[in-house]
Amino acid sequence: MTNSHPGNVLYRKLVEQQKLRYGTCRKPEKGDIARNVIEHIRKRHGRFLKKRDRNFWYEIGDEMAFQKTSQTLREGLAKMYRNGVEKSDLL
Repeated sequence: MTNSHPGNVLYRKLVEQQKLRYGTCRKPEKGDIARNVIEHIRKRHGRFLKKRDRNFWYEIGDEMAFQKTSQTLREGLAKMYRNGVEKSDLL
């Protein structure tokens, strides 16, 4: 159910659009990319939520949203590189 929520679909789409750039840039720019994804979601009144109980969700705040987004941007990059995509090919 949560995977098909329009906000989650948008989040994953934004992350996928930025993943290659994130994987090829220097560390200071990585934070900017994550913050831009978060800002894009928040501008559309999106929230970053975590489930506490069966029916209770709460906002995780900017720091946790930043950590979550950074991790999501990193996921799959190592596998992509192992499968033959070189960083230099992405520039």
